[in-house]
Amino acid sequence: MKNLNLKTKTIIWLVVSIAALIALIVSVIVYINANEVSKIYAEITIPTEWLSAAKSQSSYAIGIMAFSIVIMGIGAYISYAGLKSWRTLTNE
Repeated sequence: MKNLNLKTKTIIWLVVSIAALIALIVSVIVYINANEVSKIYAEITIPTEWLSAAKSQSSYAIGIMAFSIVIMGIGAYISYAGLKSWRTLTNE
């Protein structure tokens, strides 16, 4: 029973790590696009609502990136330790 619980938790954290990686990629794309809007604003005149929306998207993207990096680190560590223990339990 304990072996099953270990496998379940390992797989769940592996999926969470993959989801965090996807969130990191999406937030980097959003951050790059928001910075492009800021660069365009420096060259031409666009509505200030667009600039404020781009700045808020940039802020949210930075927060999501930081959170995703932390979750990926935790998930990678737990997944590695779980897979290592998983192999040890199946060999015995």
